[in-house]
Amino acid sequence: MVSLLPGLSAINIASPVCSNKNGWTTQVETFCQPKFKYDYIKIKVGEVPTVSSSELIYGGDPKPPGTASDAPVTPDPRSVGWKLPVAVPNSKTPTFKINSKYGERWGKPHKGVDIRTGQGDPAYASADGVIVAQGLLNPGGYGNCIVIQHPEKGVSTIYAHMSSFAFPGIGKNLKNKIEVKAGQYIGATGGDPKSGAGAGRSDGPHLHYEIREGITKNYGGFFSLTPINPANFGVTDIPLPKPLTPSQVLLGNLSYLQQDQDSNNQLGPLRQ
Repeated sequence: MVSLLPGLSAINIASPVCSNKNGWTTQVETFCQPKFKYDYIKIKVGEVPTVSSSELIYGGDPKPPGTASDAPVTPDPRSVGWKLPVAVPNSKTPTFKINSKYGERWGKPHKGVDIRTGQGDPAYASADGVIVAQGLLNPGGYGNCIVIQHPEKGVSTIYAHMSSFAFPGIGKNLKNKIEVKAGQYIGATGGDPKSGAGAGRSDGPHLHYEIREGITKNYGGFFSLTPINPANFGVTDIPLPKPLTPSQVLLGNLSYLQQDQDSNNQLGPLRQ
C-alpha cells in the first residue's frame, strides 16, 4: 500500500503522457514541497501511487534507492585542473549539486551524473579538448548533446540535454572539429520537456554529464568507451558553508577588535 511522504498534502495524477507495452506509465506531480517532482512511476490513472523519499528529484532525473552513493570514489591524478561543467552558482542552486549520481539506478547502471541547473544556464568544457560531435543526436535519450575528446587527459566527455550550442556545426562526426580550452563556454543547458525534442528523455532542466576512458573520434565511438565515476574527477556535490553561530560571530568580532588594537599599539601614540 501507499506510504505518503511527511507533509504531503495533495497528489495530482495526470493523464498518461507516455506508456510502455502494458500501458502503465503515468506522470505524477506532488505538492509536498515547491519544485519537487516525481519521474514516471508505474501506476494507473486515478490510483494513489507508492512514493518514497528516494524518488524525490529537483528538476531532473529522480534519485531511486541505491543510486550511486554506493559507487566507489577513487581520486584520479588526471583530475588536476579539471573544471566543473556548469556555473556555480547557477539559476537553480547557489552551489554545485548532483541530482542523480553515478552508479546503480532502477537496477541499471547510470553511467554519468545529473547536475542541477536551470534552463539556459552556461556549460563549460572541463578540460582542453576537441568537440567531435554535437546536435540533436538522440531525441529519445540524450537529446541535444556535445561530445568532447580530451587527448591530454586520455578521456572523453558528453554533455546531454543541451538547449543551445556555442559553436556552429551539427553531426555525429563533425567534419570541422572544434578546439576548446578548459573552462570555455560551449553552450547552454536544457532538459525542459516543454522546449521540444532537444530536451531528450528528461522531465526537468538539468545537465547529464559523463566521463569515459579513452579518446573517441565521434558520437558512436563514445559509447564503446568505459564509463568513469565523475566524482573521481572532483565532479561531486559542493556543500554550502554552514552559517556561523552567534558565539562564533562574537568571537570573530572580538578577534578583529584585538587585531585592530594591536595594530594601533604598533603605530605608537597619536600625534596631538
